[in-house]
Formats: sequence, structure tokens, C-alpha cells
Amino acid sequence: MDLFNNLILGLSVALEIQNIIFIILGVLWGIVAGAVPGLTAAAGIALVLPFTFYMESVSAMVFLAGIWTGGMYGGSITAILMNTPGSIANIATLLDGYPLHKKGESGKALSIALVYSSFAGILTTFLLILLAEPLANYALKFGPAEKFALTLFGLSAVSSIAGGGNLIKGLISCSLGLMISTIGSDFFTGEERFTGGKDVLLDGFNIIAILVGLFAFPEILKQVANFNYSKNISIKFNYQFASFKEIVICIKSGLIGSFIGMIVGIMPGAGGSIASLIGWSEAKRWSKNKDDFGKGTLEGVAASESANNADIQGALVPTLALGIPGSVSATLMLSALILHGLRPGPLLFTQRPDVVYGLFGGLFLSNIFLLIIGFFIIKSAIKIINTNPPFLLSTILIIIVTGVFKINHEIFDIIVALIFGFLGIIMNKYKFSTAALSLGIVLGQLFEISFRQALTISSGDPLIFINRPISLFLIVLSVITLSYPIIFKKKK
Repeated sequence: MDLFNNLILGLSVALEIQNIIFIILGVLWGIVAGAVPGLTAAAGIALVLPFTFYMESVSAMVFLAGIWTGGMYGGSITAILMNTPGSIANIATLLDGYPLHKKGESGKALSIALVYSSFAGILTTFLLILLAEPLANYALKFGPAEKFALTLFGLSAVSSIAGGGNLIKGLISCSLGLMISTIGSDFFTGEERFTGGKDVLLDGFNIIAILVGLFAFPEILKQVANFNYSKNISIKFNYQFASFKEIVICIKSGLIGSFIGMIVGIMPGAGGSIASLIGWSEAKRWSKNKDDFGKGTLEGVAASESANNADIQGALVPTLALGIPGSVSATLMLSALILHGLRPGPLLFTQRPDVVYGLFGGLFLSNIFLLIIGFFIIKSAIKIINTNPPFLLSTILIIIVTGVFKINHEIFDIIVALIFGFLGIIMNKYKFSTAALSLGIVLGQLFEISFRQALTISSGDPLIFINRPISLFLIVLSVITLSYPIIFKKKK
């Protein structure tokens, strides 16, 4: 009965006219922010956060929730059509999304991403309303040892995303990413590491510059090299959406991604990148068509996009119930709460249920509006990407270079993008995994910090990773994930 009452309360608040308008505006802005390399959903929230001070509390929260939801899907548009993830949470999407685009199935890939983004958001919103308070107690048990084990599990999935299923090349790529992540200031002592005395490297490399370099630049150069300027340009548009049968076939992958995204999101500090990677990897493991993953399958897109969207709802559990944000976007949502004089914690659910459940209702409506708005955007996105190639490629290059520069207003970030672009070309040529490299860089900081914090707590005793049940379970899963390709290859 409480679930029903809370659902009614949330929807009644979210369905107020001004809140509906803010939700629609939020979803629209989120899609744009997510689709532009260099912005991301978090940047989209950050840009409008000061303006929410003048809104009512509920309106501000549903507006930001709409941006977060729209931004997560927006990132899949560039991942599928340009081989450039809009955010780190969309890295797993390009593994199957871009091959589908090259096969001429752009509309199917984008529509599956849209349907399962909305599906995961709606499903996990119901779970959020039902389980938010109990799951908060679970999140409290998640310490440094568990964070390390979770990150290890995410990184071990390189066995699934390495080019051609080559485990060794996947591990080499991931290890290189971990090494690069150590460049900058030591998080505990503040000492410089591998900076060469350059102040610009004290905070390490900018992750957006790295992603653009690894994924966008090699693809642009490839398109330029392969374009035949002597022939007339003949463009064929493919707007065909996925059929009902194809949507149903992907439901298993969508459910796996949804539940994994929700669980990973609850774990503070994990983020959508781990959620989408593990969701994609586990969907592959349980699929009858596992050999098609990474080559262009709708199931892979459904798993990745359902996982990173479900991560939103999961991340809100520790944010609202404990005041512990699980991602950058969740941190900004927490800032909005504090900006409106609201204190996160268990009492927030009883003292201001209109805000909490209004936010949940806003998330529900955001995913409904995302589904509607998204279908109108898909054809325009495909049409834009099928524009005259020289004009399109030069425009894309200008946009991504400008986006990289605007992050910190540093020419150095553009140089970083070019360096990693050259590295990406070499890795692609020799079948190393740029996705594994990028994830190693993204997760390296959490990997190192949680490992050292756990050892500090245990006075240097490594048994802390085995003595804690959750940590042990995740480590065992990591070993299984790394061993599976070897066993499967020998069995085959």
C-alpha cells in the first residue's frame, strides 16, 4: 500500500503543469548536452544549476532529473553514429552501436537504445520507490574493499571487449590505461607523479580529451582516407526503426542491464561506465548469440543503454538517503538539494516526501517524454550524419575541438586529444582495445584510492579483500570473468 501511495504522491506532484514543462525542457537540453562531445549530462546539469535557485524545490529537482535522463541517451547518439561516446557511460554502447551504423542499421540501433533507456528508467524508478530506504542500508556496507573489488570486476571485463576476443591484448590495453591514470598528483601525499615538472599535468589528463582522441579522431581520419572524391556523392538514408520482434528479442539483455545498472548505481563511486560495461559483459555471457557481441548486435546496445540509464536511479539511493553521491551528476543533484535548504538523509523521506517522491515521479515522466522526443530526433540525427561527407567531417572536427578546448580553455587538452588520436590509430591497426584503455584510465583513480584506503584500514593486511563477503564475491566473479575466455576457447 505504501508503494501505491508513494507512487500516487510522486506522480501528482510531477504532473503539475510547471513541472511537466521543466521535465520536457530538461530532457531536450539533456539530449543536446549528451550528444555534443565535451559537454555530457553532468556538464549540462552544471550549466543550469545556478538558475534552479529561483525555482521551487520540486521543479528544480525534476528539471535536473530530466537533463540527466536525456543526457544519458544523448551520449548514445554520437556513440552509434560517430563512434564517439558522449560520455564515459556510453563507451560500451559504441562496441555494437557503431558496427550497426556501418551495416546501415542506424535507425535500429538508435531506436533500441531509446526504447531500452526508457524501459530501464521506468522499471528502476518503480524499484527505487519501493526499495530506496532499505537499499540505503546496503549502500552503507560498501567500503573501500568493496569499491576496489567492484572496480576490479569492471576492469576484468576487458576479456569481453578486447578486439577479436584476445584476452592478452585486452589486459595490456587495460594495464596501459591504469598506468596513464597515475599521472598527476598523488591523492594521499600530494606528490607529483610522472608529470615531468609540468603544472598542467598535476590533475592528470582530461578524460574528455582522451575519449575524443581515442574514438573520434581515428574515425574522422579513416573516413577522410577512404572517401572517393572522384565519384559523385550518393547518400542513402536509413530511418528504419527496430521492429517489435527485434525489441522483444532484446528484452533479456535489457533486463540484465537494468538490474545490474541499478545495483552498481547504488554503490557509491561506481558510476555509469562500470554499470554499462558490466551490463554489456553479462548480457553477452547469457546470450545465445554471444559471438555477435562487439560485431554489431542490438542486444549489446540494449544491455549497455539500459544499464547506464538504470544507474541514474541507483545513484540516487545513497545520494538522497545517505548524502553520499555516487557520480558527478549525483553530486550536482545533491548540490541542488542543499541549495534549496534540504538536508539529505533518512528524515528527508518523511519530512519532505513531496520532494523525494516528486523527484521519482519526475524520473518516471522523464523517461516517458524521452521515448516520445527521442523518436522525433532519430531521423534528424541520421540525416545530419549522412550529410555531404567532407562538410560533415570538417564540421564534426570543429565541434569536438571546440568542445575539448571549452572544458578548461587549455590548448594542451587539444594536444592531448591529438596524441591519444595517434595512439588510437596504432591500437586499432594492431587490434588492441581502445575501450579497455579508456576504461582503465577512467577507473584507475577509484581503483588506486579504494585499494590504498582498504590497506590503510587493515594496517596493510590484504586479507581485508577476502574477509568481507561482498568483496570476496566480486573478486571471485572477476576471476571467473578472466578465466572464461580461456576455458571457452579450449572447449571450442
